[in-house]
Amino acid sequence: MLFAGGGGLGSSPNIRRSIRGECENTTSNSTRALGGSYSEVCKIVDCSNGICDHDPYRYMRPMLKASFCLQPPGDTPTRRSTFDAILAGCIPVFFEESSAKTQFGWHLPENQFDEFSVFIPKEEVVLKNSEHHGCSNGNS
Repeated sequence: MLFAGGGGLGSSPNIRRSIRGECENTTSNSTRALGGSYSEVCKIVDCSNGICDHDPYRYMRPMLKASFCLQPPGDTPTRRSTFDAILAGCIPVFFEESSAKTQFGWHLPENQFDEFSVFIPKEEVVLKNSEHHGCSNGNS
């Protein structure tokens, strides 16, 4: 699983902070379960301050290895990395309906979104601390 993006470092509850925390906890718990050997279940690629804008290898290389690419909304509901994820063969995981259906409605019919993506309401992640890594175990 991959989260490539910035933000989520503030103290107030938000989707990006919840994803970062869950991603760090999942990888940490996986390492303990393996007796100290390292297993990166969820990778975070920090793209804060536009650092990935001029370095596509920074996020595309891990995206090519990931099965699921987390797509939380940012300043706007759309994300360039959604398109990159699809091209890389990484299943996009959306947290807002508008993130998926609004930005790609002209290319993909709305009734096909379940065929190429996963949707988890952001409220489940932020308010209920949903373990979104469950989708990689077939619990989508």
